[in-house]
Amino acid sequence: MIAHRPTRWESHHPGERAILSGGLLLIALWRLDLITALIVIGVTTASALAAGLSLRHWLHKMALPFGFVTMSVLPFAIAPTPLTEPSALPMNSVWWSAAGAVHGVALGARAFACASCMILFAATTPIHRCALLLRRVGIPSLLTDAVLLTARLQDVVRERFLARKRAAHLRLGDHSWRARWRTSAALGAGLMLDTITRAQRLERGLALRGGFSTEQVIAGGWAALSARRVTLVLVVLLLTAWLAQVAAHVS
Repeated sequence: MIAHRPTRWESHHPGERAILSGGLLLIALWRLDLITALIVIGVTTASALAAGLSLRHWLHKMALPFGFVTMSVLPFAIAPTPLTEPSALPMNSVWWSAAGAVHGVALGARAFACASCMILFAATTPIHRCALLLRRVGIPSLLTDAVLLTARLQDVVRERFLARKRAAHLRLGDHSWRARWRTSAALGAGLMLDTITRAQRLERGLALRGGFSTEQVIAGGWAALSARRVTLVLVVLLLTAWLAQVAAHVS
């Protein structure tokens, strides 16, 4: 889950962020070249900084998808035994493929650009506003309520994990790999049981209350769509698409 921090766009209509993130996502999917992916990543980073996120916080959010994409790209650089001279090469051998590496980097950059668009929306929009936006565009309440419950449970589990980690560190220490392994095993076992228990309590509590709707957890609404901000978003999208088109022709 992408943790949310207050930003300058907090009071803006989430539809404006959806247009920006969705438009950048379409641009990243429209062009298959590397330069377009880099441009989209740059625009999402600039947008996140303009929203009030610090560069360190943004890079921290992008670290996980970057690692995932990097590990996914590595197999593209490995090729089986070439078929040009099979008799001169050992059987079951693998070789470095420059063409495969280039193709993998392009695909990885495209995937990373798409991930940055989705993370931009998630990092600048509270989860309860995302759920309400989905509800208002016609998503069934069963799904949006499940989103809210899952988000709340993840917050509780994270708080319990940090508390247990601090307690284990003070009690057992982490001066050796054995202590760290013992601490991790105890944390995993205890956290799993605690999560199941809290989920059952949450389910029983909601059953006694008769459930809830997404609208009940929203404290107030949001500002109306701003024509000025929507126009600015469209200008940014058009400039990004134009720049990607020009860069593709130049390269």
